[in-house]
Amino acid sequence: DAGRYSYKDVRRWTTPKKLESTGQACSCVLDCDMLLFPVHCGTSHWAAACIDLQHKCLYFWDSLGSPDIGLLGHLAHWVADEAADKLKERGPEAVAAFADATTQWERISPRNQVPQQNNCCDCGVFCIKFIECASAGSYT
Repeated sequence: DAGRYSYKDVRRWTTPKKLESTGQACSCVLDCDMLLFPVHCGTSHWAAACIDLQHKCLYFWDSLGSPDIGLLGHLAHWVADEAADKLKERGPEAVAAFADATTQWERISPRNQVPQQNNCCDCGVFCIKFIECASAGSYT
């Protein structure tokens, strides 16, 4: 179901055991500073997204300049749901630190401020470069 959000469908992706198996040092994904994602848009296009947990911002970068089509809203809901699920043993303060993700976090989709592809086949390279630049601290 394209465009549909369901936390129960992805809940197990970030268990401590899964994180450990991928070499992550943290036991909860929300302890990371930043989460970066390749995003499959439709049937043949790739873009990139970022959840910046340290600065409470959500980013979407697309080399075709498309809007985020609700993706950042889904990511915001995921942050709040992930906190409610994975941080409940740390207490209500830990969960509350992420509860405002759906309403207060800044959503940034710099459509005309990122490099744009000039053909129909380079989106994967742009996606990886967006992720690489973000991981190095360069967001635009």
